[in-house]
Amino acid sequence: MARNVTDLKKPGDRVFPGDALAFAEEFLPDEGVYDDGTYLRASRIGKFEVNTDEMRVRVSPVTSVPSTLHLGDYVYGKITMLKTSMCGVEVLHVEGSQRNVAGDTNGTLHVSKIAKRYIQDPSREYRLGDIIRARVIDVKPSVQLSTEDPRCGGILCLCLRDRFPLKRVGKGLECPVCGRRDTRNLAPDYGEVYVPASVALQVPQT
Repeated sequence: MARNVTDLKKPGDRVFPGDALAFAEEFLPDEGVYDDGTYLRASRIGKFEVNTDEMRVRVSPVTSVPSTLHLGDYVYGKITMLKTSMCGVEVLHVEGSQRNVAGDTNGTLHVSKIAKRYIQDPSREYRLGDIIRARVIDVKPSVQLSTEDPRCGGILCLCLRDRFPLKRVGKGLECPVCGRRDTRNLAPDYGEVYVPASVALQVPQT
């Protein structure tokens, strides 16, 4: 795979899971960083830091007063469970906030709330580990989510074969490493959600 230094973040940058920080052969991963075999990548939202004495890179976490979920919030979450009638979602972050989520972070996305069109099987729309943008439609007695909103859907998905982030090609997705093609229910800005306070992700580990 071709390596491009312009793809790398700079020390001091706010980074998000999946962002390339350094070449794996030049540095060692520290907290908040994982090695994908070519690059060291962020595994959490935070500030990119380099320890030149030990040749290590880390991502210091964002710490502040936790956010509380409210009806209508747009949130970022990870698909943790797939059943015939619903998806389990771990709520990671409230869009527009730099705060962690307080309270119950386990949400449910019912099959009828995945899209406005008929959905027969949730596993055809999302896969385990996918990062999605969803909207909070209920908080009590449990967190209920929807991705029917036009802004919602997958914002970061990994190849099922090598767990590398998939790139959007037309209406589908393609792995830049193995060329595998796949489809998901995607947000319109899939692959572009890399700006401060836009997303808090947890990249699934291999």
